[in-house]
Amino acid sequence: MTDHTDVVVVGAGPSGAATASWLSRWGHSVVLVDRTPGRGHQRVGADVMGHGVGADLMGQIVTPRAVQRLIELGVDPVDRGWHRHVGLRLRTGERSLDVAWASGQRTQRTSMGVGRGVLSRALMARARDDGVRVLHGYEAVAPCVERGFVRGTELRRMATGEITELRADYVVVADGGRSRFGRTLGTLRLTNWPSLTTIRGQWDAAHHDEEWVETTFGMVDPRGQRLAVTTTVTPLGNGQVTVDMHIPSTVRDLASVQASALLEHMADRLSERWGFTADQPRWRAHSERVPLGLSIRPRSGPTFLVVGNAVGAVNPFNGDGLSFGLESARLAAEVLHEALRTGDPTLVSGYSRMLDQQWGGYFTLGRWFLRSIGSPGVAAALGATALRTPRITGRVVRFMTGLDDVQTPSDPAERAALALARSLPDV
Repeated sequence: MTDHTDVVVVGAGPSGAATASWLSRWGHSVVLVDRTPGRGHQRVGADVMGHGVGADLMGQIVTPRAVQRLIELGVDPVDRGWHRHVGLRLRTGERSLDVAWASGQRTQRTSMGVGRGVLSRALMARARDDGVRVLHGYEAVAPCVERGFVRGTELRRMATGEITELRADYVVVADGGRSRFGRTLGTLRLTNWPSLTTIRGQWDAAHHDEEWVETTFGMVDPRGQRLAVTTTVTPLGNGQVTVDMHIPSTVRDLASVQASALLEHMADRLSERWGFTADQPRWRAHSERVPLGLSIRPRSGPTFLVVGNAVGAVNPFNGDGLSFGLESARLAAEVLHEALRTGDPTLVSGYSRMLDQQWGGYFTLGRWFLRSIGSPGVAAALGATALRTPRITGRVVRFMTGLDDVQTPSDPAERAALALARSLPDV
């Protein structure tokens, strides 16, 4: 094993793989640490149901913003034939409104549905083609620290338990929202900021090839209680649909909400329209808490950076972590490239400021939005208003899903909203 590299990336999800690709492409030696086995092995989720399909086959939406980021990286979802969507269908009660995706300054006109394993393998292949060395079946267990600086990581080989050491000039933390490695460096979520509890399931469905993603605002639970939750159905085009339910931490009486029961109840309501059998899921996941809006601190240290879900680079409006995770990866790679090129490690300190400049106002607005819709009455009123004002709703949806430039949007109303957000306190 190489005993020294320019950068070691801990975590081989989309953000980690993208960071590694950019850095290697720009001439640096990079090692990507992946806990899962290499080719020829299939990772199977701990909660396997239905036909025994592994977690790698669980689907997800790739938003138009994420499609553009993948194209820039050299992984074109359109050329690969992933299932295309033309827009978002909003539902509340029995009413619906179709909002077609519009091409923004930095986005495409389509979203995609794809299995997580397909996405992961595409990004891993891209990293290898860019010259990244991938260590499959290894876990980064503890940072190597010299005089207060992180200089690599101790690695445990999952198959044998053998401990080795990998030295590096810089470390990138990219192992997710519950980052174990990040915790050893002191990263913590700001618990007074909103988060999302997400639970998703997957079903064989007659309408798996639908061109519209469907999002339902609010629901009435089995007890007759109205809840401010959002449910999204993503057609995958492979015989299946994924159902994602987002429960904001701002929902009243959250402690009494049982996420798995809510998903089962909502699946029963969706089953006739989408053509699936609610009590026969293809795959069902445990719920997880997702950090939002850069809510994890610190974002960097003198010789390390945190990217993707590990830094909370997730859109508070809709829970999209892929596009913003890929963008955080590009920013982190740019910072480290300059630090390595110039030999100036002080440049790393600018990473946190760059994240705030890119999305600070947008994410602040998103967090205030989550606090507002925590009340079922407010959520219901917003949903009803949205369906009565289609032109305005279309603009709002495109803004909330990140289709427009969220740093300097062209729409005057969006610019005004961001200006207001920058004057609001962090919540």
